[in-house]
Amino acid sequence: MTVNYEDSTIDHFDLRSFYYGCAAGLQNGAASLPLTCTVTATGKNRAGKQVAKQSFKFQTNGGLRQQQNKATLNKSFVNLGSVEFTTTTGNAVTDLAVATVMDTVDYTVYGANPIPN
Repeated sequence: MTVNYEDSTIDHFDLRSFYYGCAAGLQNGAASLPLTCTVTATGKNRAGKQVAKQSFKFQTNGGLRQQQNKATLNKSFVNLGSVEFTTTTGNAVTDLAVATVMDTVDYTVYGANPIPN
């Protein structure tokens, strides 16, 4: 996620939470098995300096279907210019084939040029 793109009118954003899960990334579109993983969010300010980092573990329940987990970020994820998400499984082979699923990202954006009342 970033505010630095062509024609952006966003100055910064705050990130509060998101839902996530991990599954085997299959190219053929077949159903994917849930995988245990760790998703890490790294927040940077507009100057590119890291200001926040937090990791969340997704543990499989052994079944073929599983609900996503909610990640609630700490209070340092404010006044951000970007957030990078990385996912690891602890296994070099599955790291190459893991797909991270994210949904319902809760954030607030702040305009670079607020509209006066």
